[in-house]
Order: sequence, then structure tokens, then C-alpha cells
Amino acid sequence: CSLILANGGDPAKLKRELKRADNLTETILYYARLRSPAKDTSIAEVSAAAVVAEAVKSQRELLVAAKIGVETTGDFSVYTDGKSLCFILKQLLINCAKYCRGCRVKISAEKGELAVADDGPGILPHELPRVTARGFTGAHGRAAGGTGKGLYINVFIVSELCKRLGIKLAIFSEACKGTRVSLKFPGIKD
Repeated sequence: CSLILANGGDPAKLKRELKRADNLTETILYYARLRSPAKDTSIAEVSAAAVVAEAVKSQRELLVAAKIGVETTGDFSVYTDGKSLCFILKQLLINCAKYCRGCRVKISAEKGELAVADDGPGILPHELPRVTARGFTGAHGRAAGGTGKGLYINVFIVSELCKRLGIKLAIFSEACKGTRVSLKFPGIKD
């Protein structure tokens, strides 16, 4: 932020950097809370569409800067921790902003499943099983200068939160065609 201010202080760029700092802080706090999940978990009925809207709104600056369009459809009600679900969705959107510049993201909420799909570069087939491995840097991460720590931490926290909330997490991808992340909630038939 200091460098941005020293070089003329572009307000939009400064807002994006502050948002990245906020996201990093939130990620660190969630990572620290994984040791004591019961202290910050509040299960209540939430609207999937409302949580999706909140997550998209919170990442608007990063998505606009990355020229990412987001389309949302559907809704269902579920008993879960809305704050944690919103965090999970934000992590997926942050990864899109980082690795899928200029892509389209579709988020659908139907029949107990939240699906986040992009038309970005996708994940190579031999890399897909390793995206949750510590320090993994795929071809796209290496091209972007990544260390593998960010994706690992994001995916690790997301997968741990999903386990604790009883959400089935699945990642599907095809190179050059995009990635789809599925969050399935148990016992919902809507």
C-alpha cells in the first residue's frame, strides 16, 4: 500500500491491495480457529443464494480487477454455519481471481448442491489429485509465480470446514476447459 501511495496512489489499486490484506487476515484467523471449531460455529437456517450474494459482494474489487464475470442461479435453505460457508465461497472466488483472469464464473444453488464453475485454464489431469498437497504448485501456479502455499492453505481450510460442517467437497476439472467445485449438503431434497 505504501508503494502504491508513493507512486501516485491509484485509489482502485489501493482498495484491491487492502482487500487482499483483509482476505489474508481472514484466512489466517480461520486457519488458527481450526483447532477449536465449536467456539465459533453457529448453525442456523440460511439461504444459499444470500450467502452466495454476500461472498460475491465481498470480493467485488478483486473480481472486477481480474475481469471476471459472475452469474448466480438458484437457491435452497440449509442448516449450516453461514459465516463459514461464506468464507468457503470467498476462497473459491479468490482462487478464480488469482488463476482465471478474464473468465466467467457460474455459481448455482440447486437440490442441496452449491456448484462454483469457471471457464478458466483448468487443472491438468495428473495435477488434480495433488491440489490439496502441501506446497503443491501446478503449471498455472508456476506461471503466475506461485509458491503453492496459498492454494494449499485455501484448499486445506475449505476441505476441513466442509468436513466439520458435513459438506461433501468435490473438485472436477479439465485442462483448458475450466474447473467445477461442488459442495453437497446432506439431507436436502429441494
